[in-house]
Amino acid sequence: KKTSDTDTMLLELMKTKDILARLGEIKTDSQYLIGFALEAKNEIEYGRGKLEKKNCDMIVVNSANKTDSGFGGDNNTITLLKKDGSLLKFEPQPKSKCADIIFEKMG
Repeated sequence: KKTSDTDTMLLELMKTKDILARLGEIKTDSQYLIGFALEAKNEIEYGRGKLEKKNCDMIVVNSANKTDSGFGGDNNTITLLKKDGSLLKFEPQPKSKCADIIFEKMG
């Protein structure tokens, strides 16, 4: 119900539990954990931090500031950061192709 004549509303959100961190805590040697990070700046630095902090085997960094990429579009620009230190950058491409690349590069 609207409580005033203003054009704006305030929405308060509650912080959720960190599901990826919890999965990293309970992960076994036979499991492969992939996390995702949407970053607008310091993409590689923040992605590497998340990779280590969350005990992931790979982080898929989605670039938030790239043209023809991200929410509302058909393409993504991704960088894969792996636990072994490798880094794989990809040009903007269809999200379905990004999914194929992620599965190919696991392990």
